[in-house]
Amino acid sequence: MLTHRSEQLRKILESARAHIPENEFCGIGVVLYLIYDGLPVLPLCSYQEFQKGSSLAEQLAQASLFSNPCHDGFHLISDEFQLTHTNQYLAPPLPSNTSVYSRSKETCGARYMSAQIGSLLPMVSYTGILSDKEGVVIFEDGIEIK
Repeated sequence: MLTHRSEQLRKILESARAHIPENEFCGIGVVLYLIYDGLPVLPLCSYQEFQKGSSLAEQLAQASLFSNPCHDGFHLISDEFQLTHTNQYLAPPLPSNTSVYSRSKETCGARYMSAQIGSLLPMVSYTGILSDKEGVVIFEDGIEIK
């Protein structure tokens, strides 16, 4: 069931996609977190400059452009919907029953699986991905919100 916050995150990701030219699109991963301390993340790039005065969707789009040398990884969004960190490697611990987190399809990508398992972390409200294959996908507690 969609909540206001998950729907807000979905709309932000859809808006970010509208700001990325087709030849620059390579996907987006986000973590909406309650508490930063303890998140299993590492920066993929030391460059962490945000566009001041831009919307969150525009900031996410800029951080995700294929031509941006630091386009990969997850972007971290505080509970107040502020971009705090870009291009982070998200490495959530594997749950004990990993068969629960496989898809009904034959394959899924690493970003999808990291987002799904990352949404199980107690300091995370939601994770989301945006891809050409999946479109916008939002996870809460390991479950894809339709």
